[in-house]
Amino acid sequence: MTTTPTPPEPLGDDGTRLWDEVFAEYDADDFSPGDLRILASAAACLDTIAAMRGALVGEPLIVQGSMRQQVANPLIAEIRFHRAQFAALMRQLGLEAAGSEDDSRRVMTRTEQASRAASARWSR
Repeated sequence: MTTTPTPPEPLGDDGTRLWDEVFAEYDADDFSPGDLRILASAAACLDTIAAMRGALVGEPLIVQGSMRQQVANPLIAEIRFHRAQFAALMRQLGLEAAGSEDDSRRVMTRTEQASRAASARWSR
């Protein structure tokens, strides 16, 4: 078994935990240099999510918009975007997203959705 490679950028707590968990489960030789860059991006994405969640603590969930209307705090949308980005990066690596051991909770890709729809239609 090879040693855990050093991430190409400094990571925070959440990113480091992901990096270590992946290499506790998989051998480093299974990852190409490109895969390692994708994994580093996913780990950095987790750190960004953690930072935004920290910034949201104590802040109102509803804020005043540009036209004085009530809108969701923009950090909520950014957190949602980064979570989707993290999931996409993990799918690109062929790894389950953290906390999604139950396959029924996993979001299907468009290809999987189309395949399921075609099977349902033509299996009658």
